[in-house]
Amino acid sequence: MALTDRQIQLSKTNNADLFLNDGKGLYLRVRLSGSKTWLYRYKTSNNKTQWLDLGLYPERDVLILPLAGEALERQKEFTLSIGGRVFHNNQTNKPWVTDGQIRKIGWIPALKTAGVLYRNPYQTRHTYASMLLSAGENPMWVAQQMGHADWGMIRKRYGRWIPSVDTSAGSRIIQQWSLISHGSTVTS
Repeated sequence: MALTDRQIQLSKTNNADLFLNDGKGLYLRVRLSGSKTWLYRYKTSNNKTQWLDLGLYPERDVLILPLAGEALERQKEFTLSIGGRVFHNNQTNKPWVTDGQIRKIGWIPALKTAGVLYRNPYQTRHTYASMLLSAGENPMWVAQQMGHADWGMIRKRYGRWIPSVDTSAGSRIIQQWSLISHGSTVTS
């Protein structure tokens, strides 16, 4: 029987990952952190069980920057038809199985070539958030992009990247109160 939205919202775990069966190979993994991920369980041709990560619950829309979107579209032409994934191990021409493979074969050599000290791939998430905030994007929107329920985490972790307050901040309310105190009506 399929899971209801209410069942999913109320699902929690106290000690280990919880797997809720939604039927026909579809599962929801609930983590101690509270994150919920859709997974598809299937058997390979040699009868080995595999899990395909289908994305977070609830689904969210994430902005793909134009250059990244173009790169994804170009890559898709070469690999999407092979196993339904965009990114493949260039040594085997098969989809990546673990993040460890990506780190060892792709990430570490790329950092060395670029002359950048090692940092784990998760740091790209922090870079994205701090770049959005430094560019003046709305912190609530950045929180949504990052999958946070509210902007509290953005404020705590990335507050220093939010640009200084606009020097004209507060002038609109002063103007509105000035008009009200002089008997004028205010339109916004």
